[in-house]
Amino acid sequence: MENVVELKKEEAALDQDIRLGFIGWGMFGQGLGLHLQNRNSPLSQKGCIYQMKASSEEVRGWKRLLDLDQLFQQSNLIFLEASYDELRPLFPRIRLLVSDAHVLVFLGADISFAKVARHINERKIIRCLVSPIQRFADISFVFTPSGLLAKEEIQMFSRVLEGVPVLVQLESEAQLEAVHGLIGTGPAIGYTIIDALADGALKMGIPRKTGLLLAAHALFGATRTFLESEIHPGVLRDHSIQGKGIPLSGLMSLEEAGIRGIIAHAIEYAALEAQKRSQSD
Repeated sequence: MENVVELKKEEAALDQDIRLGFIGWGMFGQGLGLHLQNRNSPLSQKGCIYQMKASSEEVRGWKRLLDLDQLFQQSNLIFLEASYDELRPLFPRIRLLVSDAHVLVFLGADISFAKVARHINERKIIRCLVSPIQRFADISFVFTPSGLLAKEEIQMFSRVLEGVPVLVQLESEAQLEAVHGLIGTGPAIGYTIIDALADGALKMGIPRKTGLLLAAHALFGATRTFLESEIHPGVLRDHSIQGKGIPLSGLMSLEEAGIRGIIAHAIEYAALEAQKRSQSD
């Protein structure tokens, strides 16, 4: 019990060192605020937001600021939830305000380290990619820090996102670009597969609403089984086609159509397009 108390004291001390700031305000900021509230984190009441544009969205306990200078004075871990074009007019001011006391977390998928370097001096930067999922509780969050961040600063950043289902630190920006196609396109491919499964059921006389529901739950069940068991998907697939061979007949038609190569190439093409956009000005 004493160890638990000491751990909570240590966590509280870590939270005291974090002062959240947000430039831009969107689904990530709203989701993070609720996530921190659900964790009963004091950080849910310790944040400042420079919204950039008018918004009626609720700010959960965090202060709205009209002055960018105040944001940098009151925050040390600053999330920038905006695209490169939206941030471009702010870069001259950010360049004057940012110091070694700040860590800038860029959430825009079109922002690379090279793009940031064109506008501000070399600073402590984390580049992130977030999967385009509506529910914060379902997101995948991958990131790579610039070389200037200390280990303690990366831990501070990770502390804020504690409890996110998938939080992965990558070794380089090149890896971040490579994974962009997967987390950026993966959900869209999943929705397409659900729709296609329902199309097949509709062709066989099943109402579309019923087909969509059954297709979504079939994929949900498969995904949950993999995440909970961590058994290779190929093994789980083999287990799922035992019996009369009905699933095998369907799988063979997919293999004959080259479904594996089609999906793999889709991820590759998406990653290459993402890389091109993040590097272009």
